[in-house]
This record gives sequence, structure tokens and C-alpha cells, in this order.
Amino acid sequence: MEYYYKSAQQGFKNAQFNLAVIYDEGILIPKDIAKAIDLYTKAAAQGDDEAMYNLAHVYSKGIDIPPDYKKSIELYTKSANLGNSMAEYQLGNIYRNGKWIPQDLKKAFEYYKKSADQGNARGQFSLAVMYDEGQYVRKNKQKALEYYTKSADQGYDDALFNLGELYREGDYVKQDYKKAIEYFQKAAQQGNVTALLNLGLMYCEGKGVQKDTKKGFEFIQKAALLNDPTAQFNLGVIYGKGELVSKDQEKSIEWITKSADQRFVRAQLYLGLIYGQGKIIKQNPEKAEHYIKAACQNHSQEACDIVNSIDSEP
Repeated sequence: MEYYYKSAQQGFKNAQFNLAVIYDEGILIPKDIAKAIDLYTKAAAQGDDEAMYNLAHVYSKGIDIPPDYKKSIELYTKSANLGNSMAEYQLGNIYRNGKWIPQDLKKAFEYYKKSADQGNARGQFSLAVMYDEGQYVRKNKQKALEYYTKSADQGYDDALFNLGELYREGDYVKQDYKKAIEYFQKAAQQGNVTALLNLGLMYCEGKGVQKDTKKGFEFIQKAALLNDPTAQFNLGVIYGKGELVSKDQEKSIEWITKSADQRFVRAQLYLGLIYGQGKIIKQNPEKAEHYIKAACQNHSQEACDIVNSIDSEP
């Protein structure tokens, strides 16, 4: 620490950057964003692209300071111009999402391509998505597969998951459940919660693996406990049907409610219907209306038809 202090005071940009990170993340000392910003700024003024990137990140998040998106974009751009692949990736996100500035898919593609060409796994994944979905460029499944694979080879969980989906669905690759399982397992090991859910469903169905409903249930339950709304809904349905575990309507409603509270539309619609019918649970017109309207606002046509039919009643 003493070395960093002295070197930073003497104007060495590497020491300024490293000390800024220590203050930024609160490593061994209390977190101090003001000191971190001061040191990042000094290192950035000397052309340190990582300092520019981290400073841009601080301004974009607005943690402990008001967010400054204009300054953030300026710093990301300076860092990207110096070849920082993460800055290129972040600029791709900014131009693609169009939240802080007008959407520009051409620029998004260009920045993702620069990042990907430097071997950045996130840049490769995002470029693959643009090829996959035909954003700015024509759909190119081979290019999408190429960049998903490059990203997955570096262990990026979203790319691993998407490859699992491709092989599970047989979308522009030959359907291969075993490969899907392999990719989902790798993604799950990297912390991808949706991969856990898919593993659970495939074990329950015996696709790509020997059918094992106990193991399948464990995967689904784990994903639900990690707050995945789709997994929570599936777990609720499992308890409601009582096929893999003892039937438990109370647990079923509990998990489906957790899912609905995260705006999962199938859960919202389900709760609206059962509270309206009063067969599975005590009828509650207020809750029924709440969940049906929530599902309608979440673009469920079935829910909107119910809302419209109620509104049109004399």
C-alpha cells in the first residue's frame, strides 16, 4: 500500500490506477469513491485506457455519485479508441439499447465487431446475437454459430447457454440433446440459472440423459431458489400437479406468486384465473383482477381478452 501511495503521488499512472481500484472496491481499506475518481482521472489524463474504462463505469452506474451518462460515453469512447475491448463492448451495448443516446445499430455492430476481433468473449457473444436475430445485418446463422462458439470456448455462460438452446431445438444445427446437456452443464457451472432450469426439464423428460425425475426436480428447485421466475413457475406447477413430489397446493401458490411478482406473464395469468374461479384456492375477485390486468399489461392476449370482456359487460 505504501508503495502505491508514494508512486501515485509521484505521478506513475499504473500506481494511480491500482490505488484507484483499491479505493473503488474497498480492498483492505474503506471504500472511497471520491478518491477513486480522483486517481482514475489522473491516470486517465496520462492515457491509461483501463482507468478511462473504470471511470466511465463509475459515472454510468452512479454509485455514491449522480450518474453522468454523457461523461461516461466520452470516457468509454476514449478508452475504445485506445483499443480497450471492454470499452468497445460497452459502447456496443449503449448504441444497441438506445437508453442514454438514440439507438444506432450500425455503431453497435461496429463496436461489437472490434471487441470480438480482439477476442473479447462478451463482444463475441453480442455479435453472435446480432447475426442470430438479424439486427442491422442480415441473419447469418453460420456467423452466429461461429461467434457463439468462440465466446463459449472462453467459458462465457450466456454463449454456452445459447449453444445449448440451439442443439436442444435443432435450430440451424442438427438437433443433439447430448450436446445440449453438455452446454447447459457448462453454463450452469458458470452460474447461469436458466441453464439449471433447462437441465432440470431435460432430466425430467429423459432428453439427452437417462430419465431422472429426482435429479430434474433438484435442478429446477435450485434455479427457483436462485430467483429465476420461470423456474419458480415450473416448481409451482410441479407442486400443484403432485407428479414428481407430494401434491402441495400451498407451496404451489407460494412459488407461482413469487414468479408473478417478477412479472412472469404465465404466472400472472394463472393466478388471475385460479383466484377468479375459486376451485384450487379461495375465490378472491380483487386478486383475480390484479393479476389478470398485470398479465394484460405484460402483453398476454388471453388476459387482455378477459379484461375487455369484463369491461364490456353492462
